Amino acid sequence: MFHPRNRGAARNRLGIDDGQSVILFVSTGLDVAIKGMTILKAAMESIATDGLEVCFIGAETKGQYPDGWRWLGAPTSDSEISEFYAAADILVVPSLADNFPNVICEALSCGVPVVGSEGGGIPELVIEGQTGFLAKPASASDLTSAISRAVVETKRDRQGWTRRCRVFAEENLGIERCVSR
Repeated sequence: MFHPRNRGAARNRLGIDDGQSVILFVSTGLDVAIKGMTILKAAMESIATDGLEVCFIGAETKGQYPDGWRWLGAPTSDSEISEFYAAADILVVPSLADNFPNVICEALSCGVPVVGSEGGGIPELVIEGQTGFLAKPASASDLTSAISRAVVETKRDRQGWTRRCRVFAEENLGIERCVSR
C-alpha cells in the first residue's frame, strides 16, 4: 500500500495548490511532550510560510495549532494515509525520543523525505542528505534549519528525493530484510 503515488492527483483531491511546499506531520496534540509538537510549533514560527502549507493528520486538535495549519483528517485506512504522503513534500517527526517510527517507514516507502530528531531509532531511518535531514532533539533552531534545508532541497530535486527514499525503503524495510537482521 505504501509506494509513490500521483502527487498532483492527491493534492487535487485534498485541495492543495501544486505550487506549495507541503510539510506534513502526524498530530498527537501539543500535550504529548515526547512527540516534540511544541518544538515544531516554535520552529515553524521562524520559517517564512509564504509558499508553505503546514498540514497534519491524526486526531483533530482544534485551537492547539496556529491558524493556517491545516488538519487533513484522521485516516482510517493505509490507502488514505498513503494519499496524504503523496500530497506531502516532507514529513516532520520532531520526537524527543522514538524507537523505529512507522510513520517514517511509511513516508520513505512513499518516497517522501523526512525531517526528524536525532533521538532514538530515528537516525537509522533518516540518513542525512539521503532520506532526509536530522535535527538535535528539543532544539527549535536546529529543527528550523533542517526544515528549511529540506524545503529548498525537495524543490530543487523532487524526483531524486523520491527515488532515494523509495530505494532506501526497498533495501532496508522489506519484511525479508527485517527478518534476516
